[in-house]
Parts: sequence; structure tokens; C-alpha cells
Amino acid sequence: MLTITLPGDEKRYTFLLTDLQVMAGPLRTPESILSEVKPYSPNFRLYASQEVTKQIASATPIERLVILAEYSSADRVLLVQSVEKNQN
Repeated sequence: MLTITLPGDEKRYTFLLTDLQVMAGPLRTPESILSEVKPYSPNFRLYASQEVTKQIASATPIERLVILAEYSSADRVLLVQSVEKNQN
């Protein structure tokens, strides 16, 4: 389970993480990122356009979201590039 916050919104959103892929190569692994953010709540702070923020905030519990983002370990920020909703 991950908890995130969205820009300008104090509400915390909780998601079930089913997959995490790291595109930066062998320097970071999904496991190392998750262990780094696990002690904190929220785990990540998202920065995104208003359109992307609305897509995330309006997701239903059964929707799967594929979020493409850059991660900043200094402040646990995900700079979201895109969100894709997938029912699978």
C-alpha cells in the first residue's frame, strides 16, 4: 500500500502497488525505493498538471493506474509525466 498527496490537496490517497519499474538502470531498484519511502506518510508527494491530478483523484478503487514519473529521493517527489487508466 502506498499513500500519496496531490498538489494543493491535503487529502491522502492510498493505492495498492502491484508493480514498480525503474528505468534508471541498476543504480536504483524498486525495492530500494520502496524501502526508502516506507517509513514516511505520505510515501510520495506528486507534482503534476491539473489534468493529471484530476485523473488520479477521480480514480475508482478498481481502476489500475499506470503512472510515469521521475522520482526525487531528496524529497520523495514523483514528477508525473502521464497517467493511464487501465481496467485490467
